Amino acid sequence: MHAAREGNVTSLQHQMAAGAAVDAIDECKCTALMYAATYGHVDAVMCLVEQGAAVEATSQDGWTPLITAAYSGHVNVVRCLLANSANIEAADERGWTSLMHVAFSGDTESLRCLLEQRANVGVLDSDGRSALAYAALNGHTENVKCLLQESDKSTTGTEGVSWSDGQRDMALLFAAIHGRAEVVRLLLEGTSTAPETRRAALKLAADHGLAATVVLLQQTEKGAAALSSKPEVASPPSITVPLPTHTFGENGRLPRTPG
Repeated sequence: MHAAREGNVTSLQHQMAAGAAVDAIDECKCTALMYAATYGHVDAVMCLVEQGAAVEATSQDGWTPLITAAYSGHVNVVRCLLANSANIEAADERGWTSLMHVAFSGDTESLRCLLEQRANVGVLDSDGRSALAYAALNGHTENVKCLLQESDKSTTGTEGVSWSDGQRDMALLFAAIHGRAEVVRLLLEGTSTAPETRRAALKLAADHGLAATVVLLQQTEKGAAALSSKPEVASPPSITVPLPTHTFGENGRLPRTPG
């Protein structure tokens, strides 16, 4: 495992020539390939794959080598694993795919790579959220742009149910409650957001003292009211936002697997 973590290809080759099992696991059920993928050592990844390492091996949390490479932002490793038949839609124990992980962590190059290889933007995790919601949650503006562009091409999820508007609304609420003003602006552009969603987002931003986001949403509400020529409806007394149920790590990031 140490050789894989350090990207020491010579040591890996010597160990395997001496009979080391290429898919041996540690206490977290992580393989050498997972470590090499996590730390971005593409030569070590290739060495292990050529020796028959399982590209679909999973850690105790259900992370695959592709998931950990995508989350860690190692696009060359992502390309390598996909070229060697890694399942782009493999999901961890919470239903998070590689696309969701990289949307959350923020590496746009890896996200674009996954989209180019036809990763499904309509997949929902066990909490009913898509990659768009997680990109919005952490304010990754470029990732949000890419996902919106891709969702415009395909507006149905895995069961043929329209999901774009609902996921866009959820993303707007996530962005509003965390003060991601630029993401809020993106989500309001080029689409007709339901008035109740805009008002909910405005209330959340106001309740959390997020001035820039409040101003943006107020301007949107005024514009919508002028177009409709209808009196403004009062905000609801309380709003419940479906925030993620699992615990986020330091700086809003999930703990890496393997560590």
